[in-house]
Amino acid sequence: MSVLKDKIWLTSKTRMTSERRCQNISHVLNITVAWYSLLLILVSIEQLVKGMSASASALSVIFSVSVFTLSLVIPAVNFSGAAEQFRSCYLNLDRLLTEEISDSELARRYHDTLSHYPNHLEFDHDTMIVSSALRGRRLENADGDLKPTIFQWAKVVFVHAVALFATVAALILPIWHVPALF
Repeated sequence: MSVLKDKIWLTSKTRMTSERRCQNISHVLNITVAWYSLLLILVSIEQLVKGMSASASALSVIFSVSVFTLSLVIPAVNFSGAAEQFRSCYLNLDRLLTEEISDSELARRYHDTLSHYPNHLEFDHDTMIVSSALRGRRLENADGDLKPTIFQWAKVVFVHAVALFATVAALILPIWHVPALF
């Protein structure tokens, strides 16, 4: 495979990683909105049944503001739309790899394709390399084997750990403030 085809293939795989990241974020945000909405309903029911307490009022305000804010942020950031763009990009790149064209035409069409889509994050490239290593898949380019560096391992593990912690905290912490309901 030529150097250019290696580059296109790696870009395609990185865009797949970008799509997965955007889809995951979108799913977590949607689940969080649904969860906070459910908690808001439960607190509201508790207020109706037991009467208005200061802590229930505070929880209602917190959940209402959270749902309202997330409802504004999610469409504005549009992770689902970004995921679709990354998918469209890697599908176009994959098609490009199967065509029998000259290297100069391949390069022109590669750059033309990339100009129509947002760029992936460096983190997505690092994640693709680390996840390939975890799966035992060998990646190579013109310089030889692509193996994750210690910095890439550390960055990917750290960011995923923080994301997992933040997700669990966002979903679990509100329960501790609504003990009468659970």
